[in-house]
Amino acid sequence: MKSFSSPFRTSPGYTDLPSKPAPEPFEEGRVPRLHRYVSRLENLLRVLNLGSRILSSILNITMFAIMAFILVTFISSRHDVALARNIWPKNPKIWPTVLLLVSAALTLSVSIAPLILQCLCSQRMTRSWKWVAVGYGLQVIAWIIVSTVYRTEKALDDLWGWSCSDVAAKLQGDGHADVAFHELCTVQEASWILSMVETATKLLFALCYFVLHRKTDQTNSKIRLTEGLGDGAMAVLDAM
Repeated sequence: MKSFSSPFRTSPGYTDLPSKPAPEPFEEGRVPRLHRYVSRLENLLRVLNLGSRILSSILNITMFAIMAFILVTFISSRHDVALARNIWPKNPKIWPTVLLLVSAALTLSVSIAPLILQCLCSQRMTRSWKWVAVGYGLQVIAWIIVSTVYRTEKALDDLWGWSCSDVAAKLQGDGHADVAFHELCTVQEASWILSMVETATKLLFALCYFVLHRKTDQTNSKIRLTEGLGDGAMAVLDAM
């Protein structure tokens, strides 16, 4: 078949116009920079939550074990006698020790609960920043109260104050009491320090979580704002 060429192409001085390059096809699987940034922030939030729970669990297991050891030691030796007297005060006050024991147990349960909720597919509750904020806030307030009360109640009539007293040291040294009051004094002081560390770490994690979640919300807002404006607007915002 004979082909016909346009007369315009054969005109003198005619040159072909450069053809416009075809648009590159959209690369499937490509994630814009903002989306990658949000993904990194969400990963940091998950790591922060997990790290907070692990650290809190370690601290509270330690405090719980120490307080349980103190109570068991007291109960098992409450009738012991040295230097013609009972090795413990006449009316010992044990509720500050019980308070720290129960607080450690409750906080340990709260730290483990999100893992159980995730196993039960309660993803909405475990990822909700409101639930996380309320949890951190309540725990910070509770531990400020617990650590303050435990320290202010230290006196000769409670287990910590008595263990650190000169009377207890004399009963242990001269009376050869079976209870190592010096060691009890040391571990109870360590428990109080751990309670303050627990309070400080909860506050620090709460602040970090708030900052990361705020950045995540701001970035998601930018993405939602440009979703209906087309690929060009998203590309411009993605390059900012």
